[in-house]
Amino acid sequence: MRTALLIATDTYHDETFGALRAPHRDAAELATVLSDPAIGAFAAELLLNQPVQRLRERLDGLFAEAVDDDMVLLYLSGHGVKDRTGRLYFATEDTRADRLPSTALSAEFVRQLMDDSLAGRVVLWLDCCFGGAFPVDLSAKGEDVDVVARLSDGRGRSIMTASTAIQFAYEPSGDVRGGTRTSLFTRALIEGLRSGAADLDGDGEITTRELYGYVHDHVRRSMPGQTPTSNDSVVGTLAVARAANRSAGVFVPEVRLTTEPDLGEAAFVRDFLVWQGRIWRVGAWSEEARVQAHGPHAVNRAGTLLAAGGGDDEVAIWETEGHPDTWQEIVVAGGSVPWGTRLSFSHDDTMLALSGDGAPTVWDCRDWTAVGLLPGVLTDASSVVFNPMSPLVVVDSSLVQLTLFDLPGWNASLVRGGAELTFERFSPDGRLGAFHRMRDTVVLDLEDWTTLVEFRHDGGHTRRCAFSPDNRYLVTSSTRGLRVLDAATGKPVQVLAEVGYGCVPVFSPDGRYLVAGLNDGLHVWRFAGG
Repeated sequence: MRTALLIATDTYHDETFGALRAPHRDAAELATVLSDPAIGAFAAELLLNQPVQRLRERLDGLFAEAVDDDMVLLYLSGHGVKDRTGRLYFATEDTRADRLPSTALSAEFVRQLMDDSLAGRVVLWLDCCFGGAFPVDLSAKGEDVDVVARLSDGRGRSIMTASTAIQFAYEPSGDVRGGTRTSLFTRALIEGLRSGAADLDGDGEITTRELYGYVHDHVRRSMPGQTPTSNDSVVGTLAVARAANRSAGVFVPEVRLTTEPDLGEAAFVRDFLVWQGRIWRVGAWSEEARVQAHGPHAVNRAGTLLAAGGGDDEVAIWETEGHPDTWQEIVVAGGSVPWGTRLSFSHDDTMLALSGDGAPTVWDCRDWTAVGLLPGVLTDASSVVFNPMSPLVVVDSSLVQLTLFDLPGWNASLVRGGAELTFERFSPDGRLGAFHRMRDTVVLDLEDWTTLVEFRHDGGHTRRCAFSPDNRYLVTSSTRGLRVLDAATGKPVQVLAEVGYGCVPVFSPDGRYLVAGLNDGLHVWRFAGG
């Protein structure tokens, strides 16, 4: 028998423990995947916001009733805390921060149940969000004691945790009362199992070691400061699921919306796709309206403004509230937008930059007047691109240097020689930057400008690229075609088109679709997992 118990706590009577956004949805979505007969085939039970005694009794029954042929999977999501001696506890709805031994679920208790159980296979996944730094370890030897690691004592046991003993487990930032989203760790679990992508050797089964490898890489790409850990005590391999939905490709063709050979840049505005003046409803792909918006596009973070080439090759701004039939052109800001230029809004929607064709122009979005650039600092700039998530901007200079500025004062925070580098794209989280050289793309960590990975193209000149919203993939266009690469390793994943030079790949904000204008029209690919 395959039994999965998922315990999630996101509300607490003790205000010491902050409310969490992810656990409820995390556990519910993961339970659905685990109980899918084609994937996990588990009998899944979800316990949400239960008192500690109820959880102790249910866990005791779960492990005591299991027999040798059974697989028991336990998932815990919520706050994890340590006491002064380094012992780990899982906070429940009635846990008191000053009475952990009697009111919290002890990791030692869970370990003892696992050790005493007759279950032949036990899998434990811990997604502990701490909401702050772990307390200083006060163990007798002065070393950090990871109680979670000690849970692995016993046969056929596999433990995976969201972070090490001294790290946070991160939730997406934002108001607790806002829309819910899953944690990085559990999102990786769900996607790896549901898509079959965690079947790393392609044999149709997902083992605990393969799943850990997938989750580790996924979390580290999105949050380098968080390191999932694994501790297996397994003879042979332990298969936890089947790769029922593994696709031969990450992206599958969805539709070709036009047949005109045009390489213009598309943009997603809420539920609509805009390309060369035509607007389609995403998913249905019905053409809804037309507008005089051509060339490069930029949409502000609020999704209320569209900037693009208007009449006479000037930059025009449209208000995009409501149906596209009601979109209104509110201002023509001047400038010129031939092929190769780009537009970008600042992270707070207060400025708009046009660059790529001579000297860049920056406008104040409050009155659409040009912003005066600092003499000697930006006078020689050839492009200005705003970071989508923070008050930073990268500037390419005709003086062959790249400069990172802090807004609003345009204070130079870092300067690097850029003789071979041309800035192309920020990652969606704003932490990474993709730069072009003649024959490859380089991804740099913008905090210290260290090179993370290089994508070589075997002689194919690279021009444009796009990160997927989860930072897992980088799609590049070059004379070698439109290609999907693994953003962490640079390894090729898929070829979408044999000829891609000049096209501009664009992802939908939710990552479900990728679009690019090619020589035979505008193509849409749908994310199929991978």
